[in-house]
Amino acid sequence: MKTLKIVTLGLFLTASWVFCGVFASYSVGGLLTQADQVVVATVRNSSSSAQTLSLDLIVSRTLKGNATVGSSIAVTLSSPNVKTSTPGVVQTSSTITASHLAGRTGLWFLQQSGTGLVVLPLMAGDISENDLYLPVPSGTLAPGFSYDISAASKTKLIQEIGAAAQDTTTAGAISRLATMRVFADLGSDALPMFGQLTASPQTATMAMGLAGQIRLGLPSALNTMVNSNMGALPPDVQSQFANSVCEYRNTDAGGVAALGVLLGLQYLDSVRACATHALREIHSQQTLPLLEKLLEDKSPTIRYDAVIGIAQFAIGFPVARMEDKKAAVAGFTPGPNFTSDMYPHYPAMDLFFKNEQEYISYWKTWLAAHPAQ
Repeated sequence: MKTLKIVTLGLFLTASWVFCGVFASYSVGGLLTQADQVVVATVRNSSSSAQTLSLDLIVSRTLKGNATVGSSIAVTLSSPNVKTSTPGVVQTSSTITASHLAGRTGLWFLQQSGTGLVVLPLMAGDISENDLYLPVPSGTLAPGFSYDISAASKTKLIQEIGAAAQDTTTAGAISRLATMRVFADLGSDALPMFGQLTASPQTATMAMGLAGQIRLGLPSALNTMVNSNMGALPPDVQSQFANSVCEYRNTDAGGVAALGVLLGLQYLDSVRACATHALREIHSQQTLPLLEKLLEDKSPTIRYDAVIGIAQFAIGFPVARMEDKKAAVAGFTPGPNFTSDMYPHYPAMDLFFKNEQEYISYWKTWLAAHPAQ
């Protein structure tokens, strides 16, 4: 039997290229597991030497570990981005300067290393000061987000994120991290928190809650987004919605119909592209008429995703969320409808662009021959 090469989206570390370098985001659930201590703390003292940052943290809340409120924790971070501040020298955005961190409050993931603790940053690669911790309020948590000291660490973390998303001083940073999928592995446990955020009068906070629900496959959230006046929303909110639609995975008929609405030409190209990608990855019976129509779309990327979606339905590929895609690919065996001629018509994107009509014509013919599939 031939081995089928599965076409996938780059998934597991979200990388971003900026003028100063490349970095990738981790997910907080994984950091929570790796960390020995997780605390909300304020930097009292900070210093640096030989690319090593040293911080003295004063603990205000403990999520994991045995740190007591009011205690001091000494932590370090080694990175080539740790620099000594020099008067008159402009530092890049990826520089970590000790003096800039004094007085900052955040949620810190800390891991035991020998006799000391080291910081587990939110990002890897060309990191900055803002990538070392999760920005959260320093004072009492907002109503609805407080938690009992005996609660599970994951519950505490979710509540801290919710409170930070509601706080005007940290909401912007939390929204940025949500778009970068830093909270992606919290799973359905985060749904109640996202539900609370959707009731916020702040547009950005409401959008984060709705986008979180959409990422977790909630059809009602997708329909709420469709029924909103997206054109009147700020560009960053529209972008956040588009990114969340890309990750929607649910075969629910109402959700698929909502994705069909988002294919309309009145929507931003990014929204249409993400709706198509969601349909590609859902590839249920109900998606086929939509995907077939998209074979004639003006966008070559949308035409490609339509081909892949139809192919995945025909082959019997399982539906999988982004974070589960790797495991689904590793354990996948083509279903009984798979035929050997499908293999060369399941192309990588570069092959598709060289001869689109070969693949489009093949799958149009297949659909015509399988109207009841």
